[in-house]
Amino acid sequence: MDNDADNCPEVANEDQADLDGDSAGDLCDEDIDDDSVANEDDNCPTVMNPVQEDSDEDGIGDACDEETDRDSDGVLDAEDNCPEASNPEQADLDEDGVGDVCDDDADGDNVNDEEDNCAEVANEDQADADEDGIGDACDEDSGETAKPSDSGCDQRHGGELPTWALLFAALVGIVSRRRREDVA
Repeated sequence: MDNDADNCPEVANEDQADLDGDSAGDLCDEDIDDDSVANEDDNCPTVMNPVQEDSDEDGIGDACDEETDRDSDGVLDAEDNCPEASNPEQADLDEDGVGDVCDDDADGDNVNDEEDNCAEVANEDQADADEDGIGDACDEDSGETAKPSDSGCDQRHGGELPTWALLFAALVGIVSRRRREDVA
């Protein structure tokens, strides 16, 4: 090849490869990927990565490391549905490919989790019959989904009446009894 057309006249390079397109052939180029880090110091010399991130500290830059697990959850980034946040279970409630810990709408009902009154059950209408801030789809106390517990007590009260309710009932009973005694 004519030296005037050769992108690396001092080194034989028949293919004239020039990854970064800077007119210097890769075999002669001190920075093949043009990321301002010399090849000898670059932890990923053929992929631009100026920050040189290496999360698993194996000497191979994250930009070209197939074995990276940036969130250290035991799932390699290539298979991780949320590579920036640890989620070893890979939970994905709405099956959209984005892990629940990274998903702004984990239940897929088109309501952002921060605004969703029932973030783990799809309820696009956000119905809340008893207006307690918990969507009917999740609320055992909505009057719509309450079910009797094994003990026969209404689950709207967790299977038991609160102490204040018992005291109030006792007070009403005492007042009623005294009124009857006064009438008699």
